[in-house]
Amino acid sequence: KEHISSAMSLGEFKNSKSTLRKNTILSMNRRQREHRLATLCVLSKYNLLKGNGVSYQLTFDGPTTPYYINSLIPDSKRYRDYFTHYKKLKKMKYQWVDYPIAMEAKDGVHHGYGWENKQPYLDSYLNITTETDFVNPTGYASEKVWKPFGFFQPVLLVGSSNTLEFVKSFGFKTFDGFIDESYDKETSIAKRFELIEKEINKFSKMSKQEVHDWYWSMEDILIHNYNRLTEYGYEHYDEYIALIKEKI
Repeated sequence: KEHISSAMSLGEFKNSKSTLRKNTILSMNRRQREHRLATLCVLSKYNLLKGNGVSYQLTFDGPTTPYYINSLIPDSKRYRDYFTHYKKLKKMKYQWVDYPIAMEAKDGVHHGYGWENKQPYLDSYLNITTETDFVNPTGYASEKVWKPFGFFQPVLLVGSSNTLEFVKSFGFKTFDGFIDESYDKETSIAKRFELIEKEINKFSKMSKQEVHDWYWSMEDILIHNYNRLTEYGYEHYDEYIALIKEKI
């Protein structure tokens, strides 16, 4: 089936207000890393893996991804507990929510810019965004953070400390008050992941109506970030064109 890249309009966002969405969360985890595997185990523990927009593939880079989340889960009892959920993931092998071809494609082919699909975003409320890195300070935010803003989604970020502060420096608003974002300031990776886990657990206890009402209570922030994403491109257009010409 031929792909048609589909962005979301402000009108589509507003028109979705009267309908409960089928998924609470959306979380895309194509290539496995320690923090993504740990997040998947948490989602499994709180029964948020199945029946939600969660994608992953444990064999994307060849052999099955081993169980290696000890730096994020140093407590031996919790580590053993999550191994049970790892075995469930291993048995499932993969799960996709966007396009199955994107899970199998080579880098730069059939995924990324030009391969957006708005439907998974329209079907869910919260984006649990697993960044490229969690352990090391990066000083940047990848497209994984910016993309949910273009689809009117709040972000619970599984990434390096102070990434949300970096995002706000571009004029975007984050979701403190709706999500406890104290995790962003935490430099201990184990403690930061524990704080993120607590936030994920909160959503496992909410009804779909409660999540719906929570989501629409931040409508002004979602619209602000959507507009800001477009504005930023126009504001820096000449700068980027000049940079490209300089490099050619």
